[in-house]
Amino acid sequence: MCLYLERPVCLVVFTWGNFMKIVVTIPAYNVAKYIETVVIRVLHQNFVDKIIIVDDCSRDSTYEIIRNLQEKHNKVKAIHHKNNMGYGGAQKTLYSVALEDGADIIVLLHADGQHLPEELPMLLEPLKNGECDIVVGSRALGHMLRGGMPLYKFIGNKLLTFFENFAFGTNLTCFHDGYKACRKNALGKIDFKAFTDDYHYDSEFLVDAIMKKLKIKEVPITTVYNDTFSGVNVLKYSLGILKLMLIYQFKKYKDKND
Repeated sequence: MCLYLERPVCLVVFTWGNFMKIVVTIPAYNVAKYIETVVIRVLHQNFVDKIIIVDDCSRDSTYEIIRNLQEKHNKVKAIHHKNNMGYGGAQKTLYSVALEDGADIIVLLHADGQHLPEELPMLLEPLKNGECDIVVGSRALGHMLRGGMPLYKFIGNKLLTFFENFAFGTNLTCFHDGYKACRKNALGKIDFKAFTDDYHYDSEFLVDAIMKKLKIKEVPITTVYNDTFSGVNVLKYSLGILKLMLIYQFKKYKDKND
């Protein structure tokens, strides 16, 4: 595993008071090698009230592992998809269950260890201070190449983000990071059930938040790459982003001329 820490990770005393319920949601697919370690690290963040994990019909022992974690830790809730619903489909289930569970703050964290649970306080602090509705962890604010990102992904990330900013009139450093946190009222305004089931779900999420005029803040996160297999089809992903940009421009034109 290639690990480059852009900043020292230390124990942070982080309190929200008794009135805020923080729920970490984790989509999981064939991550038996990593999922237990990730969940244990989240459990060490004492301010987290609940961890909801969706196993998206994994072919390995992922579901057995998260089911055992549920039996051992009352903060853990394990959900199993009998059919593979895709990365976006898993998020739809996670957000629905988190809202039903009474979450005030909903965090999305990947299950493969490529995001650091220890950086959760940095994502939550702007929400605590009332600075924004949604916080997105951005690898682009750090050192992606030194963190192990392959060069072709680095270039693709930069190019897609450039065109997306042009199309959406934004100035974000990255549209393609899945580590984020949002308030329940912000999530309630986003049509998260209507988005794609595919990997460009995160971009659709951000675009809808932009259209709803929700305030988005980016914070730097550490880039971590390991030997996890990525199921992303680069061509299909890029075409999905292109389609998203065209739909946005069409809606913008239609709204302007109505």
